[in-house]
Amino acid sequence: MNHHHGMGGAPPPANSMNQPSFFAGAPVTKVTILMSLLMYALIEMQHNASQLRKGFEMNSYQVWNNGQFYRFITGRMTFGNGGDLVMGSIIFAMLSKRYEREMSSRKFASFLLSTWLVTIGIEYLLYQTFVGMGFVGTTVTTTRQQHSNVTYTGPYPWVGALAYLFHVYTPRQHPRFFGILGFHFSEKAIPYALLCQVMLMGNSGNILQHQLLPSLAGIMAGFACSTPQLPLANMEIPSYLTTPFKMIFGFLVDTDPPPILSATVGGGGGGAGAGANRGGGAARGAGGAGIPPAPRPPPQPVEPPSEVAIEQLTSMGFDRERVERALRQNNNNVEHAANQLLTGS
Repeated sequence: MNHHHGMGGAPPPANSMNQPSFFAGAPVTKVTILMSLLMYALIEMQHNASQLRKGFEMNSYQVWNNGQFYRFITGRMTFGNGGDLVMGSIIFAMLSKRYEREMSSRKFASFLLSTWLVTIGIEYLLYQTFVGMGFVGTTVTTTRQQHSNVTYTGPYPWVGALAYLFHVYTPRQHPRFFGILGFHFSEKAIPYALLCQVMLMGNSGNILQHQLLPSLAGIMAGFACSTPQLPLANMEIPSYLTTPFKMIFGFLVDTDPPPILSATVGGGGGGAGAGANRGGGAARGAGGAGIPPAPRPPPQPVEPPSEVAIEQLTSMGFDRERVERALRQNNNNVEHAANQLLTGS
């Protein structure tokens, strides 16, 4: 008798065994979030936490006048307080894992690195602007230097860069997703609200200095590093440089397959079919070799793409013929069609 499958010998549902984890297919996002949480916890455990945070924050005056270049790294490793940490981690994880799955982990890590370098240049220009306006310099008081400077604690430039990707490359699927007082909003309104909370309404005091300026620098860097006509968009970390990352953080990386969304990036519209084939294989393995596979239903005719979907994609700069072909290949799924057009597959 077979006692392995519980009552009636029925195997557990295939979905429960093969559900991918939240960070499946996004190891860079997973490591970045975990490092941010760990860094925050280690700082809070110290009796001089506020003093430590002050020494780690990004501070343009300390960097360019006292040579404290380590702040370029420590300044964006974690947020400055618990509220910003929670909200910032939520929106960063939501957007970061999405674009890492669509770009590939190596390409996404290249995007984070290139936006980091670009924001360093932008912050330097902002600092020199403050110096030219007389807000920062050797002749002004220390208090004035501290309050007229680019200082922040948290990955706000990366949040800004991801906000640019979300705004430009994520199409609206449901223009009337919900309504308030007669005003209708798409499904993109919720991430937009979270982004505004992180970039404009945090708990760090001087919002312009601590959140808005670095976020705007990140938005500009996102444009420079994702626009195909610009050279930074084609930057990619060599594969041999990813080996140390795999050696150090390999135990954190999941081996389960990424969701269907990332499969559609590499394989056009075949992601859903591939997923169905994998599911059929799993069912055959669970039920035994003697059970034949269920017959496939006859293919359903694909409806012609709607004008609304075509307009959403052509507004992103793609010609109508390519848009219609991509929509037909992806069963009129706007998001999957946009992924296919963006990756050129």
